[in-house]
Parts: sequence; C-alpha cells; structure tokens
Amino acid sequence: MGSSSETKVLQELLLYAASAALSYPNREATKKAVEQKKEIAKRLGRPLIQTNPYEVRLPTISLIISLLFLIFLLVAYYCWVLFVCFWIIKVAMVLLVATCEFVWSCLICCSCGLF
Repeated sequence: MGSSSETKVLQELLLYAASAALSYPNREATKKAVEQKKEIAKRLGRPLIQTNPYEVRLPTISLIISLLFLIFLLVAYYCWVLFVCFWIIKVAMVLLVATCEFVWSCLICCSCGLF
C-alpha cells in the first residue's frame, strides 16, 4: 500500500519536472513576444493592451460595421425622402396643370361666369 502511493508521488514529480522543463523555452518566447509588443506599441504611440490567449478585442471591426449600417440607414432614408418628394411634386404639377387648363378654358369661353 505504501509503495503505490510512493509510485504515484514519484510519477507526479516526474510529470511536474517534465512540464517545467518543457515550459521554460515557452516562457522565454512569451517574454520575448511581450517585449516586442511593448516596442511596437511605443513606436506607434499606442498603449499596450494586456490580453490573454482567449481574449479577442475587435472594437475597430464593430465600429466599422456600425458605421456601415448607419450609412445604409441614411441612404435608405434619403432615397425614401426623395421618392416621397418626387411624388408630391408630381401630384402638385398635375393639379397645377389641371387648374391652369380650367382657368384658361374659362378665360377663353367666359361661359362659367367666374371672369
């Protein structure tokens, strides 16, 4: 019973040592990548945003999508306003032409008694 627990402890120790040995180069690569990020941020004059591998920040893409949607809405609204204005002007012109024809016909015949 004692040797089983000793074997388990020894296995865990070996796994821990192997994990530490394998993660050391990864730690150096991570440290080097952080230094490169700092240099790039310094050159661009931007703050260094700390993220983890599972975090993704996409504020610029969401902003672009929002702006494109806003432009789409403005164009759609503008087109609708132009369409409505076109029809209002067209109806007004038809009414104006009909009124002018009525007045002209009254002036010519003078039989309606308005003039």
